[in-house]
Amino acid sequence: ADALLVPPGCRFQHLHPGSECKSHDFWKIKAEEKCKDQDANLRYYGVLLPCNTGLFTGVEFVCCPV
Repeated sequence: ADALLVPPGCRFQHLHPGSECKSHDFWKIKAEEKCKDQDANLRYYGVLLPCNTGLFTGVEFVCCPV
């Protein structure tokens, strides 16, 4: 996967539970929720390794302050 750009003041994070195999949309929503919990907005994201057709093991993402 391409490296995600992390602008100044923003934080790179990832969610990779290990046993979950979920859709692209599921991981995007999880990343948005994680950023929101930190009073930040989701700026960039990318799903991790595929684990089935159209399903992925996790997400890496960048949260930036609101």
